[in-house]
Amino acid sequence: MGRHVWNFSHERARRGTRRQFDWIFGAVGSHLTKNFSDLDLYGEGAQGRMSGFYFTDGHQHLDHDTQQNHLAPHTTSDLLFRALLKGKSRSVWQGMIFVAPGAQKRTDIKPTAPHPR
Repeated sequence: MGRHVWNFSHERARRGTRRQFDWIFGAVGSHLTKNFSDLDLYGEGAQGRMSGFYFTDGHQHLDHDTQQNHLAPHTTSDLLFRALLKGKSRSVWQGMIFVAPGAQKRTDIKPTAPHPR
């Protein structure tokens, strides 16, 4: 993407009973990127993995929100994001993990937040 691009996106994935989803997000630069990624695990035994990377430089700004919703028992989610920032570029990452009452005590969650370098 070019330095004059403003990128806004909202993405959602839903997984039912014993279904798996691997999601990879990548960003290599725009003036501004604002991204929302939601993963709904609504079937028993559903699994989801959200992975991402981004590289910024100059005055670029990337803002990424993730949400993992465990709506059924025996669901599993994994989250791993990594960032490399140069110059005066900035990044913001915010994540939310929601576990519904019926899914509590039977859910496996493995979040790893980004560590800009």
